[in-house]
Amino acid sequence: MENAEDQLLFSLKENKYAPRFNYEATDMLTGVFLAEVKAFESSLKVLRKDTKERKDFMLKKIRGLLNKASKNILEYMNLDILKVDLASLDEQALFTLLEHVPLSKREDLAQRPWRHVPVDMSLDNMIVYRTAGTTAEPMAVPSHPVATGCYSPLLVEAMAAWNVEPNFSPGGVGIALVGFQAKSVTVAARLQALNNSGFVKINIMESEWRDPLDPYRYILDINPSVLTGDPFSFSQLAHLGDLLIENGEIEEHYCPAALITTAVALKDAIRKHLVAKFRAPVIDLYSLTETGPIAYGCKAKNGYHVLPHDIHLEVVDKEGHPLPEGELGEIVITGGRNPYFPLIRYRTGDWGRLDFSTTCECGDKMPRIVDLEGRMPVLYHTPSGNWINNRDITAVLDRFPVTRFTFHQDSMGAFTLIARLAPFDKSTEKQDLELALKKILGEHARIDIKLDPNLGDRDIGKVIPFTTDFPLFYD
Repeated sequence: MENAEDQLLFSLKENKYAPRFNYEATDMLTGVFLAEVKAFESSLKVLRKDTKERKDFMLKKIRGLLNKASKNILEYMNLDILKVDLASLDEQALFTLLEHVPLSKREDLAQRPWRHVPVDMSLDNMIVYRTAGTTAEPMAVPSHPVATGCYSPLLVEAMAAWNVEPNFSPGGVGIALVGFQAKSVTVAARLQALNNSGFVKINIMESEWRDPLDPYRYILDINPSVLTGDPFSFSQLAHLGDLLIENGEIEEHYCPAALITTAVALKDAIRKHLVAKFRAPVIDLYSLTETGPIAYGCKAKNGYHVLPHDIHLEVVDKEGHPLPEGELGEIVITGGRNPYFPLIRYRTGDWGRLDFSTTCECGDKMPRIVDLEGRMPVLYHTPSGNWINNRDITAVLDRFPVTRFTFHQDSMGAFTLIARLAPFDKSTEKQDLELALKKILGEHARIDIKLDPNLGDRDIGKVIPFTTDFPLFYD
């Protein structure tokens, strides 16, 4: 039996509704590491609100980052462009130099990770996260307990922007991470950075439980303050709650302080449903394994506000050339807090526009990402001869409770939509989706609609939403 200090963990693992946890882990935060996380939290609160101080901080950070890279990171040690006195460069000169530093990308880390880990770093505290992508090969991301620990204050800051103040106590569960996957690590642990509160990562796939409805019963029993996960998993969790209500076992859905969604785009129809079911705000988080949290969905629906104070964003075109503010391009990040993988002009693979204005009706002064897309825009050719992009398809599907989908145009111009609907939906038919799509594709468009209730369950990687075989006008 667990000792008295870990009675919470014992109760989480031995609860009568508990899943078969398949992993043991801690947050690996020593006293020194926890102090670093707390220092980051203090800086985060101050520098997100003070534009001038943040600018001075980022100038110092980028100078230090490039100086370290020129001396200790193999990928940059022989770059002539970095063989200058960085301390003598003013703001404009420093950022001009940064724009000429070679871009890094996912494939670099996947194929040559040793060229991006500083040679002077001890490997004793390295954590390796494996991630599969929709646009490139899977890779192993080196990280550090402090970088992981900093997720906690970033989540708290995002919730504070939505006026959410969750209760994190050592005797309770702070966060339950909910997944719905064929395979997943599941664990019960503590988060020292959140007042040493409990944390569980669960997979609500039926095969992981004694009874199909036990995932919801478990959530009710452990009473987590916040639920994190993706829109699809939350939709499935809401469906389980509906079944318990129909059975007369409960009267209403569980009500957390907030739901925080990541991983995939949050459709408006799904958001409205989740808000209605759980009676809690749904906060959309833009985050990558390589970078950590990048931005959160603005409460006033004005795009995504940059969340950390220690990253610099730019956008580049398809060839990697920097674009001015407001232009649509691929998002590139410099900075962060991962000592094993310092971000230097890292291409995220995601596209959007940057808005550096400091005024937003929500009150957040941080820069915004608008028109955020999960990959380079894909163009589609309509029977009338026009070109439209995937944002137009997104806008149509946003009105339906679609949790996962693939939309493809073949080389002859025909379209195929494979969609997985949220389990709560009882009314959407294939013809509804076809009619809505024909309003933008044209009445003569050939569209094959397939509803697949198992889309994404098969262990073959992530679902890629937009693809085309049709020859593009610029190719």
